[in-house]
Amino acid sequence: MKIVLVACVAALVAACEAGAADLPVKAPPLAPVDFGWTGFYLGANVGYGWGRVGGDLVGNSTGLDIPLAIAGGTIPSSYGLRDQGVIGGGQIGYNWQLRNWVWGLETDFQGAGLTGSVAFAHAASVVPALKATQSAGSASLDWFGTARARAGYS
Repeated sequence: MKIVLVACVAALVAACEAGAADLPVKAPPLAPVDFGWTGFYLGANVGYGWGRVGGDLVGNSTGLDIPLAIAGGTIPSSYGLRDQGVIGGGQIGYNWQLRNWVWGLETDFQGAGLTGSVAFAHAASVVPALKATQSAGSASLDWFGTARARAGYS
């Protein structure tokens, strides 16, 4: 009888151990990631820009009576350009994080291909020295850069 009892206990223990091996095991919880903003960074960008440039024409007397022609309306008194083109460049900066406050400095340099031009005709005027001509103007932006400081709360 003792042998049967020992065999039953041994079979019961073996069955429990085998079943325990099949139970799912929970993974330990992930530790929170210690994220910070401190450090250097750099980047690149590309885009498209457009704008308007305009102004007034001012005639200086050169013996051609240009101010009289502007006043008489044979030469326009103002002009307007619409420049447009591709812009691209890069930026570099550094941030410092102190508790939840973030401070930073950044600068960038951009190459630009913004161009615009305008042309207008001058009709023959009543001023004898002015004949029918054409004037042209253009504007372009080849490059620009910026620098800035930043402060924020994370």
